Formats: sequence, C-alpha cells, structure tokens
Amino acid sequence: MTRSFRRAFLVFACLSALFSSLTLCGQIALRITLPQQNYLLYEPIYIRIDMRNVSGHPIVFGEKPELAGRLDFEILSKETGNIVSMSTGKSPSTKGIVLQPGAIKSFHCNLTQFYRLFRKGQYKVRAIISHPRMARAYRSNDLRFTVTEGKKIWEAAVGIPLVPDPQGQNNSSGMVHIRKYSVLSYFTGTRAMYMLMIEDPSKVYCLRHLGYNLGNMLLPQCAVDNYSRLHVVIAGSPKVFSCCVFDVNGRLVSSEVRLKTETAPTLAINRELGTVVLTGGRKAVKDKDYETIKDIPFLKGVFESEKALQSGGGTLFDGLEEAPPAGNPKNAKKNETKK
Repeated sequence: MTRSFRRAFLVFACLSALFSSLTLCGQIALRITLPQQNYLLYEPIYIRIDMRNVSGHPIVFGEKPELAGRLDFEILSKETGNIVSMSTGKSPSTKGIVLQPGAIKSFHCNLTQFYRLFRKGQYKVRAIISHPRMARAYRSNDLRFTVTEGKKIWEAAVGIPLVPDPQGQNNSSGMVHIRKYSVLSYFTGTRAMYMLMIEDPSKVYCLRHLGYNLGNMLLPQCAVDNYSRLHVVIAGSPKVFSCCVFDVNGRLVSSEVRLKTETAPTLAINRELGTVVLTGGRKAVKDKDYETIKDIPFLKGVFESEKALQSGGGTLFDGLEEAPPAGNPKNAKKNETKK
C-alpha cells in the first residue's frame, strides 16, 4: 500500500513538473525605448522592443494555436484619458520568434501602422506580451511621448494634371489636383529638425526628415519648378549644404552636396520659364570636403527614407512585418476606447 502510494505520488509529481514547464515557467522580461521624445503629426513612431527569456525553457512563437503568442501596445492619451484604438485590429506579428533560455532579442515596430495616433497631444505607451504557454501576460516599462504639429517654415501649393479616363468619363475634363509642400520645424527632444510634408486635404503622401534646424541665419531655401518638383537647399553646417530635388510623391529625384566658397549655394529661379537652377559654391567631394557622419549626418537619413518609400514605406519588425500602404489618411476616424 505504501509502495503504491509512493509510486502514484511520483507519477503525479512528474506530471505536475511537466505541466508547469509548459505554462508557469515561461517568463519574458520586456523593455521598450523610443529614439526621440517628440514626433510630428503623421510621423512614423518606431519603438524598440527588447524581449528576454528569463525562464529555463525555450519560448517559441508560431502559427499553431498552442504557440500563437501576441504582442500588443497599450497607448493612453493624456488629453482624452482614453486608450488609443487600433487602426486595423491586427497586432504586430510575432511568428517565427524563438527565445532560448536567457536570450535577448530586439525588434522595431511602427506604432502608427497599427494604432490611430492621428491627434496631437501627449501619450503613454507600454508593451504587453502573451503566450498560451505562459501563465499570464507580461508588461514592459511605461514611456511617454508627444505628437505635435510643428512650426511651418515654408509652403507652396502645386498642381498635378490628372490622367483622363480611357472611356472619357469623370476626369476627361483634365481637372488639376492640388498638393501642398510644407517644410516644418519641430524639436525631437534633443534637436530641432526640418521635416518635409506633402499632402492634400485627404492624405499625407510623404513625411521625411530634411536636416537639422541650425537657426534663422541658415534657413532652408525652397522653390518649385514647372514640373511641380521641389528643390531644397539645407545647411548641414555653415559651409556644407545638401541640395535635393523631390517629386510630388516625395521621391528623391536628385541630390548633391555643395561646399560654400566665395559664394553660398543658392536656388536661381526663372519665373518666366519655370526653371530652378542651383548656383553658387562648388560640388563637394565626400571624405575630402566633408564627412557624412560629422558634417551632414541627416543626408544618410534622406537616402534611408528614399529606400523606405521605394519599398512601400514599410517598418522593420525583424523582417516579419508586412509593409503598410503608402501614405497616411488624414480623415481617419479617431475612435478611442475608454480605459
């Protein structure tokens, strides 16, 4: 009787240990960080998630129901006191993540791709991770950030002729669609930046960093040519200037770096012909006249933004996320859920 009891007890203990290894022992430590404190309205908000497995067992996120973990964010608006609702109802994908015991993995996610952050104000965010084999969900630290409209430095409206309908309907009159270029300035929390926004009343087509705000003595030079392209000259330092041309979709048409000599780089505008010509200074030679990291670190950001635009504006979540549709809807409903 005693041996049978002991044998049954051992079997029960083994089963309990196995069960607990599949549920209670799965523990994850979360930490989130943001690269800046303030963001421009409609600017992508990339958040970094550091995920650490503090249990003694591997944690796998997969497609099967027993492996289908979920990463969510709880974003609270200070102005309304409400939790910001999701824009699509779809959370960032965690499929394919494997965390070995003690391992740390880092990911990046664009919050504006998943949540309706279309209102200026102050917000508080935290990450929440759950998994069928974890006894409970785990929360990260809290972070605060601000969404601002920025200060308008320059703007211009341009016309875009619409292509007539092949059947001669709707757009056959050749109506002109209007878009607006705006150069905005805002403080990220550490530096003042210039941002280019291209929009119409219903949509934001482009939002990208142009460079640092170096003060009123080095304001951006902007002009639009007869093809509705935007020419911009931005100072990276008192002697080094970045000269870029963008089309109406915000794509980089051309760029060069110029060095100030006896004359400074300047945009010469012929209003009769509608042309814009870059004059003054001379073309700079990389690693001889300037260093990208020291003199014009923002130029790398311009090229990275161009690469993101060409790929559909996608965000990186360790290569697991699908790219969001190009452009941000301005008239999206700002539905929020009471906390």
